[in-house]
Amino acid sequence: MMTSRQRATRPVRAADPSFSAEQAVTGSWVTVLLLWTAGISAAMQFAKMSIGFDAFQSELSTGSSVVSELLAACGIFGLIFGVAGASITARMGLRKMLLGSLVLASMLSLIQAVSPPISIFYITRLLEGATNLFIVVAAPALIVRYAPARRISSALALWGTFYGVAFGVAGSTGPTLIAAGGTPVMLATHAALTIVVALLLWTRPISDPDPDHAGSTDTSDDPASVRLLRLVRRMLADNFRAIRHRSTLLPGLIFLFHSSIYLGLLIFVPLMAPTPQVQQLLHVGMPLISILTTLAMGPLANGVLSSSAVLSVGFPSLVVLSLALTQADIDPIYALTGLSLMAISGLMQGSIFILPPLLARKHGDDALAFGLIAQLGSLGSIIGPVAFEIVTRSPASGTLGIGTSSNVAGFAMLLTVFAGGGLLVTWRGLRPIRSLSKGVDYEH
Repeated sequence: MMTSRQRATRPVRAADPSFSAEQAVTGSWVTVLLLWTAGISAAMQFAKMSIGFDAFQSELSTGSSVVSELLAACGIFGLIFGVAGASITARMGLRKMLLGSLVLASMLSLIQAVSPPISIFYITRLLEGATNLFIVVAAPALIVRYAPARRISSALALWGTFYGVAFGVAGSTGPTLIAAGGTPVMLATHAALTIVVALLLWTRPISDPDPDHAGSTDTSDDPASVRLLRLVRRMLADNFRAIRHRSTLLPGLIFLFHSSIYLGLLIFVPLMAPTPQVQQLLHVGMPLISILTTLAMGPLANGVLSSSAVLSVGFPSLVVLSLALTQADIDPIYALTGLSLMAISGLMQGSIFILPPLLARKHGDDALAFGLIAQLGSLGSIIGPVAFEIVTRSPASGTLGIGTSSNVAGFAMLLTVFAGGGLLVTWRGLRPIRSLSKGVDYEH
């Protein structure tokens, strides 16, 4: 009988007949980097609206509430159809869905660049949400298959930085592009980047599993309505399988709690800083620390730390540091505590993205797991900021003030609740596989 450790390290891509023996051993960092760039272009669908928030209000002649709705519209599809999108992607083919989504995303950004009416702009944002989901499901699943065999953890840790890198790049280049020609220049640049990534990936030797293996193609002569019904039944079955099995549900469930905490840290820790100088330092330093520590988790997982250890220690560490934050009245101590919180969070994020191939029981499980990560991560990204804003609001003024101790205490209390939920899920979910290997080794 297969042990839990063997299941955790069993080669997912060994079951994929589209691999040659040489590919399975050597992999390609060029392909990994291009897939990572595809993720960055997808995350920029959110970043471009955030960076150009004020400019969009002016150019579209509308208010902040409408621009906020346009920003949020991109996340609706992933929030509702995360697993369904993963199911469609796995059945239609990872490469096909990735390339098609990149091309469509480029076209949608070009449409936005001509400043269409608000209603058309909103429709393009909804469609961008679909392309975003398909990209963030297909790209990491392809990374699992095409990264060098002994560097899967490092490749997935790199993937885990795509969101932060996208916002960093957009934040550094977006204002310049907007100053040069308004939001149309920024949107057109995003369209150009996305289509270039699609063309470069098209040249890479990436192949999809055979249709018979992936179950992606229905070649029967049944009427279209019957085939559509069959597809819906398969999608429902995939949804049930994703939620029912620990191998697909656990990474997304842990990420739900982590994403709730992550945005709370990124937004509110700087805002509660004792002085504007510390606030500015944390606005710059916290995203950078998050990217660096997420990247570091890959090499660490290959030989030093296991994902289960990082997550089991990480959640309690966040609680301790958040409580320390309530006593950090001196600028350097507050800054160091804030950066430490983000460092722990970054390591945890890298650990979560490493989990899907470790836990996958059969072909396609990793794609479903990444779909749930996208879906539950979107939910956490909504719950976290709203909840932290409520508990950190000043009772007197109803606003968030710099250096208010009651705000920091409320923040620490809510973080403790989220971290407690994450720790409980981690311990119960990973308890049967405590021997989860350090890193991902597909040569077992």
